[in-house]
Amino acid sequence: NGMFKIGTQEITSTSATLSGGSVTVSLDVGTSAQLASVTGAAGKTIFTDDAAKGSYVRITQFETDDQLKITGAKESDYSFASGDLDNDGSADDLWIVYNNTALGIENDIGILNAISPSVFVFDKATAISAVGFSFISFG
Repeated sequence: NGMFKIGTQEITSTSATLSGGSVTVSLDVGTSAQLASVTGAAGKTIFTDDAAKGSYVRITQFETDDQLKITGAKESDYSFASGDLDNDGSADDLWIVYNNTALGIENDIGILNAISPSVFVFDKATAISAVGFSFISFG
C-alpha cells in the first residue's frame, strides 16, 4: 500500500522525521516506605528525575543505551556510592542520592547490578568509570 516500516515507524511518500526509538521513564516515583521499581528492558530508555520531587526508586536492566537526565539540581548536589542495595550479597549496585533538607526532598536512586562489585564509587567520575559509559547528565 505504498509504505514500508523501520521498526514500528511507517515510511510513506509523506515527509516525516524518523523517531529516535527511545522510551522516557520518570524516576519521580516511590516513597521512603515503598521503593518503586523501573526497568530499562524496553531498550533505549531515558530516565528523568526532577530534583524538586522526591524519588525512591530502583532501576533494573540498565543498559549501555540508557541515560539518566537530572533537572533542578547541580551535579555537586548529588552523592554517588557503590553497595548492595538489592541485598543479593554482591556490592554491584550504584547509589545516587540528593538530599535537600531545607525543602524536605530526597532523591534515592539505585541502579541495580550496574557495576563490578570490586569497584569503589565515591563521585560522578568513579560512577561513570564503574558503569563504563557516560550515563548521567545534569541541566
